[in-house]
Amino acid sequence: MKNKARFLNKLQLTVIVEFGLLLLALLALHWYLFWFIPTPLPQHINVFIPGADSSPSLNLDGFILVAFIITDLIIAQKRILYHNPEADVKLLTISGMLIGLIALPTFHAIRLLFADIEGPANFLKPYLRSVFGVLIYTTIFSFMIAFQLKTRRTGMLFLLIVIFVILVNLAKRFYGSNKQELSNSTPAYSLANFLN
Repeated sequence: MKNKARFLNKLQLTVIVEFGLLLLALLALHWYLFWFIPTPLPQHINVFIPGADSSPSLNLDGFILVAFIITDLIIAQKRILYHNPEADVKLLTISGMLIGLIALPTFHAIRLLFADIEGPANFLKPYLRSVFGVLIYTTIFSFMIAFQLKTRRTGMLFLLIVIFVILVNLAKRFYGSNKQELSNSTPAYSLANFLN
């Protein structure tokens, strides 16, 4: 009889906690690189495309943030699959979401302690927006990674990515990207602008 994929066995919990803490460290490193070092990394870099009239700008801040999140999720989900090959897409997606739930609230609480915000009412709105904004992205990335790892359907994955980018841009167009409400130093702002 095959061992059915049970959710949250000890090994999976260990992997989730380990990679949640790793993601927390990566978010802190990202924050340090772009906001605290004496000469921070540039927010945008121009990308040279031969034959193009103008060079497009790449949001380096968002690119590195996405790279950190995706790398953490890929390695975590591969480790879960190594220990439990019967794990399905749902279990892997939930594991990625839990990794985000370990890292994001802690990171944003620490980040907002350094912000110049007066009163708990002014603290709660940016805190929740940052946590849930990046958690939504993290869950979507987690699903896409789990889908690819379990199905190996790369063409369908590319289609999902294109649909995701279009939906993000449509949502920004309809709901607006209120840059006064989203501080430039929030990961949600970096992710939203990276996907333009």
